[in-house]
Amino acid sequence: MIILDFDCPECGNVEERFVPSETQTVKCKVCDADAKRIISGTSFRLDGTDPAYPTAWDKWAKQHEKNGGQTD
Repeated sequence: MIILDFDCPECGNVEERFVPSETQTVKCKVCDADAKRIISGTSFRLDGTDPAYPTAWDKWAKQHEKNGGQTD
């Protein structure tokens, strides 16, 4: 089971559902039409504390030093 996004072509409602990964359509909770699975954009943020990502690490280290060792 995973969280997927579904878009209803009838009413335009977009919603997330916790469904099996092979699910392609679900009933819209607003109008009861078939809502189709869509691919949603993802986002992530590197916190800067991992030296495997040197740019983020350098930025974090400089900010940490500027703050006198205090974290944000």
